[in-house]
Amino acid sequence: MRLVVAFLFITFFIQSSFSFQYEPTIVGKWYLEKDESIIWEFTKSGEFKDSNEDEGGERNQSTYKILDRSNSCNAHSTDPADMKYLSIDYGNRLKKCFYLETVSKEFLVLMDTDSGRLLIFKRKE
Repeated sequence: MRLVVAFLFITFFIQSSFSFQYEPTIVGKWYLEKDESIIWEFTKSGEFKDSNEDEGGERNQSTYKILDRSNSCNAHSTDPADMKYLSIDYGNRLKKCFYLETVSKEFLVLMDTDSGRLLIFKRKE
């Protein structure tokens, strides 16, 4: 009986370990690595705020979406099928699109689809 219980426990533990996947999230506050006064904030409800602490705080309140290739803001035939995009809608017909290169617990790495400029953010605690 102990052997059966031990076997079931080990099986459950192994299955739980493999089925658990950490899904990093963009939600939270991020500061630009090169200039810590520039802060981007993403909320669960899809709101985006960017601010510059050197210029007195909050500047823009907008919305954002994470898109895949099927509904991307910049569909290029050379983009990989698993490419993700960050689309920021500032209103007044102004939208900005980024390749979503990396999202982790510590870093957010974006590439501007127009200029190719890389933006590296660190999560703000």
